[in-house]
Amino acid sequence: MIPPETKFLIASGQGSERALIDDILGDRGYRRRTLVDNGPKALAVLAAQTPFFVLAAWELPELGGLRLAKEIRRMPHGRNHPVVLVVPEYNESEKNMAEGAGVTGFISRPITRSSLIDRVHGFLAKAVESGWPERALDRAERLADMGRDAEALDEYQRALSQGRRRMAGLQT
Repeated sequence: MIPPETKFLIASGQGSERALIDDILGDRGYRRRTLVDNGPKALAVLAAQTPFFVLAAWELPELGGLRLAKEIRRMPHGRNHPVVLVVPEYNESEKNMAEGAGVTGFISRPITRSSLIDRVHGFLAKAVESGWPERALDRAERLADMGRDAEALDEYQRALSQGRRRMAGLQT
């Protein structure tokens, strides 16, 4: 089951593409959608909130989609974001570069309602099966139980950081 509360970040320099993706996801009942028109804005959103399913254009202004994926994967909670690039078409070398950057997958243009929903649901199903969006504290406890202490410590630190941000928001 795909959670309807899934948060989407739609990043594209083309307003019509952002609107199309936003409309399609909205029609399918996904209400939590954030739209940005460049890479730095996408990073700012991701730094402030988590987790998101990221749909970004390959040729995103100011920070391309491939570079955005690399930056997301460098973030403390970056491996928790499915990152899908919207591409005109891709060849094998681009696919290899994208996989090396941690891209989850691709959606090819032209975007149609059925192609977008099929691809998004496929990626979401895989992400949910793997435990996304799993809370950092839950993941930390599971990793500690598995004896993966260093990874567990990273997750505990993420949970603490997220808790501090939430508390700061409650106090203002």
